[in-house]
Amino acid sequence: ALTVCQTGPRLRGQVIAPTPAADFGLTTQAGQKITLLELQGRVVVLTFLDTACTGDCPGITERIVQASDEIDYSEAGRVAFLAVTTDPDTDSIKAAAQFCHLKNVPSNFYFLTGPRSNVEAVWASYRQPPPGTAATSERLVLIDPLGRIRAYMAGQEFTPQDLRHNIRSLLLEENLLGFPICH
Repeated sequence: ALTVCQTGPRLRGQVIAPTPAADFGLTTQAGQKITLLELQGRVVVLTFLDTACTGDCPGITERIVQASDEIDYSEAGRVAFLAVTTDPDTDSIKAAAQFCHLKNVPSNFYFLTGPRSNVEAVWASYRQPPPGTAATSERLVLIDPLGRIRAYMAGQEFTPQDLRHNIRSLLLEENLLGFPICH
């Protein structure tokens, strides 16, 4: 039998030392509360978007959908895509649901909304500048199955293949795909 061994992921993007990801709870496009802690055991791809964005948001969403399309069935349940609103005053549950429908996002994509104070707390935890400020940050935050931030990917620059590579690397690292771990 062929043995597949992973010597450790070579993540793409801005790789950082594993750092605990701050837990938060917001509401999905289906009106359900979800917390980051509930998603532990999965690779989480976190980004910040708004439903009416005409800048980089459509491209980021499209590349996330493309990367998701390349994930096979055995991996899909081990990955969650989270988009935290950057416009909590406008992005209602209904607007988020419509956005998800129009963009044809996968079932493991959650557009998260909530009261401005809750959303701003998430922005602060993930060093996301407030919308409308000179400093903007369209990026992806990669969180491993142990709940640790592992890398950032620039929103304008990442490719679906890079994102797919990072997801698979993190799943392999935690041996969530059933391959032998070699030491």
